[in-house]
Amino acid sequence: MNRKPFSLLFGLLFVGLMMAGCSSTATSTPTAMLTVPTATLHPLTSTSTLAPSTATLAAEAITITPGATPSPDPMPGVIQWKETIPIPNPSSAPFVTTRGQQLVFHNGYVYILGGLSASNIRLTNVYFSAIQPDGTLAGWIATTALPGKYYDHVAVTTGDYVYLLTGAAGDDDVYYAHFNAEGSIGAWKKTASLSPSRQTFAAVSHGNFIYAAGGNSGGTRDFVQYTSVKSDGSLNPWAYTTSLPVAIQDPTMTAYDGYLYVFGGKKENGEWVATVYFSAIHPDGMLGDWQTTTPLPQLLYGYSTFETNGYVYLLGGDAASYYSRILENHDLDAWQTATALPTLRLGLWAGAYNGYAYAVGGYDFTKYQSTVYYGWIGLHRLVESPVVEHPDCTSDWTRLKAGGQAEVSKDSPLPNRVRSGPSTGQPIIGLLYPGSVIRLIEGPICADGLVFWKVESELIPGGVGWTAEGNGAEYYLVHYAP
Repeated sequence: MNRKPFSLLFGLLFVGLMMAGCSSTATSTPTAMLTVPTATLHPLTSTSTLAPSTATLAAEAITITPGATPSPDPMPGVIQWKETIPIPNPSSAPFVTTRGQQLVFHNGYVYILGGLSASNIRLTNVYFSAIQPDGTLAGWIATTALPGKYYDHVAVTTGDYVYLLTGAAGDDDVYYAHFNAEGSIGAWKKTASLSPSRQTFAAVSHGNFIYAAGGNSGGTRDFVQYTSVKSDGSLNPWAYTTSLPVAIQDPTMTAYDGYLYVFGGKKENGEWVATVYFSAIHPDGMLGDWQTTTPLPQLLYGYSTFETNGYVYLLGGDAASYYSRILENHDLDAWQTATALPTLRLGLWAGAYNGYAYAVGGYDFTKYQSTVYYGWIGLHRLVESPVVEHPDCTSDWTRLKAGGQAEVSKDSPLPNRVRSGPSTGQPIIGLLYPGSVIRLIEGPICADGLVFWKVESELIPGGVGWTAEGNGAEYYLVHYAP
C-alpha cells in the first residue's frame, strides 16, 4: 500500500572544568617522521535501531540517489534560507565553547552526532535524514548511539565510514562506524587513539587522511596530527606533522584541493585572532610549511566553517555570515558578506550538500534550538515542468489524464505518500491528505504494483512529486472537475 500516515541558557563549560590542570602555557610537539600508508576502503555490514521522535517516518526504508552537483553560480553568497524538519532534540554542537561544527553528509543523507542540550547535558543520540532533491529533509531517524558521553568530540567522514574523535576530561579514544545503504550507521568500533587527550580542537578529513589540529591539552597547543584509513575502516597510528605557527584552540578547519585551512581561534592568553593559515598536503599525508592568507573579516566565535564548490563559508556566531573564494594559488580571496541566517545562532552545525547550505540547531542566547535552516546557494531558478504523455501501462484501468486535475480520495482517511520518483524505493518528500487537489503532469507509470503520476501542488515541498493513483484495484486518486 502506498497510503500510510507518517506517523543554552547556553551554559559555557569552562576549560578548567573539562580538563583539570590545564595551564595557559603554549608548548610545541616535534614533528615525527612516521609514514602513514594510504589504503582503499571497502564496505561492511551492520545493524541499526530506530527510536521514536516527533518527526519520524513510516517504517519503510528510505533510499536516495544524489542529484548532479550544480555548476558554479554567479552569486555564491546568496543563500535563500527556509526551514525544514527540525531535529528531535534542541541542542548545539558538542563543544565546551560556543564554536560550531561541520555537519556530516554521506550519500544523500545528513547526520547529527551527539551534541549539548539544556543544562549542559551531553547527548549520545545519533540521527540521520534523507536529503530530498529540493533540499528539504525527509525526517529524522535514530540510529546507533555514540559509545559514550563526551565533553568534546569531532566527527569526520572518509569513504563509507564516520569517525568519532573524542576529547577532554582525559578521553582520547577514537571510534568508527560504517554507513549502511539505507542511511543508518553500524556498531561503533574502537581504533587508534588520538593522544594526548585534548579539547577545543579542530579535525577534518581529506581523501584517505584525517587531521587534528590545535586545542587545549594541559595548555594551548600548536600540534597537528594525522592518520590514514586501512581497508577495514580502522585507522593507522596517529603521527605528528608540521606544527601550526602558533598555539591555538577553538579554531575551525577545512580542506580543499590538496590543502588544509585553519581559521581563527584563541591564543594561549585568551586573545581571539583573525589569522587564517593554509598548508599543502603531501602525497604521504605530511603537511608543508604553514602560510598565512586573507584573515577573517573580523574576530569571530560561535560560527561554523565549511567549503563547497571552491568557496569557504562562515555561518552563525554573533556576526554576519561571510564567504571567500579559494584562488588557484590556494590563497583566499577577499571576504564578502553572505546572506545571514534568519536568526542568531551560536554553536550550530553547518555545511553544504548538492548545492544547498544547511544550518542546524545552536543557541540564541536564550535557549537551545531545534531549527534546521536550508537554502540554495546562488540564484535558484524554478522551471515549469512540461506535460509528458506516456503509453497507458494499466490496460485502461486508469481514470486520469496528464494535464488534468485529481483529488485524493475521501473514501479513506489515509493520506497519499508523495515520492521523488515513480517507485516505492524513492524517498518520501511529502503527504497529500484526502480532499487535496493536484495537477497531473506526467504518467501513468506502473511500478511496484502501483500506478504513479507526477503531480504538482503547493502542498508538496518543492511543488512537484510522484504519487500513486492506486494499486490496480483500489483508487487513491479520483478525477477532479472544478
